[in-house]
Amino acid sequence: MKILGTLFVLLVSFVGVWAITRQDQQAPQQSPDLSRGIGAGERVNIASIANIANARGITKVTLSLPIDRQAIVRDFDDAVARHFIAIAQLVEKNSRVADPTSLNVTTFYRLKIVNSLGDKQTKCCASGDEIPETLPQLGEDEIYLKAIGGTAVFEGVEFTQEEAIGQLAPGQKYLFFLSSKTPGKLASVFLGAGVVYKITDSSDRIATENEESSRLARLIDQEFGGSLDKLKEGVKLSHQKSAR
Repeated sequence: MKILGTLFVLLVSFVGVWAITRQDQQAPQQSPDLSRGIGAGERVNIASIANIANARGITKVTLSLPIDRQAIVRDFDDAVARHFIAIAQLVEKNSRVADPTSLNVTTFYRLKIVNSLGDKQTKCCASGDEIPETLPQLGEDEIYLKAIGGTAVFEGVEFTQEEAIGQLAPGQKYLFFLSSKTPGKLASVFLGAGVVYKITDSSDRIATENEESSRLARLIDQEFGGSLDKLKEGVKLSHQKSAR
C-alpha cells in the first residue's frame, strides 16, 4: 500500500521480546512496506527504521512495548528483601533514544523521595555513572528511575512507545518497589508496571485495582487491605525478621 503524507504513523509490532535481557530480542513483525525497506541480514532497530522513515517521508513511528516477563515474588517478605521501597513524587521526566540499535525509547524519571521504607542496610540505587550528563543535577533526596517507553526524536523521526510503568503525574505520591540496591542515584525496575502504585491523598490508600495481574498487587491487597500504614508496619516487621 502506498504511504501518503508525512504525518503517517508507522506501527511497528514488537512480539516475543523480553524486557529483562536484550539478548533475547527477536525480530518484530513489520508491515510489508517496512520489510521491503530493510536489507537481507540487516537488524531491525530504531536506527534502521529511522533511515526507512526518512526515505519515505514518514515523521512519526509507534513502537509497541516489549512483552513483560515479571520476576516471581514468593511472598511479601521476598518482595521486601529484593527491593528498595519508597514513597516518591515525579519531579520531571526526560525521554530519549539511548540506544539506536534497540527497539526501545528510554525515559529517565526524576523522583523526589518523600519517605524511604527501607532499612539502613538497603540503599538505592545503581551507579551514578549511568546517568547521562545532559540530565539535570539531582537534589539531595532525589533519584532517577530508568524505564522503557516515552516519546523521543531520533534522526528527525518521532518515536513513541507506551511507558512501561504507566503515566506518572507530577506531584502525585506513588509507592515504588525499585530493583536496585547498590549505592548511587539511578534506579530500575524488573517487575514491570506492577511495582508502581498510586497513593490516594485523602486516605493514604494504595491503589492496586488496575494491577490484577501483578502478584505483588495481590499480596498488598490480601495482607494489608491496600492500607499504606499497614504496609509500612509489614515492611518494618519483614526487616526485623530478616535481621534475626
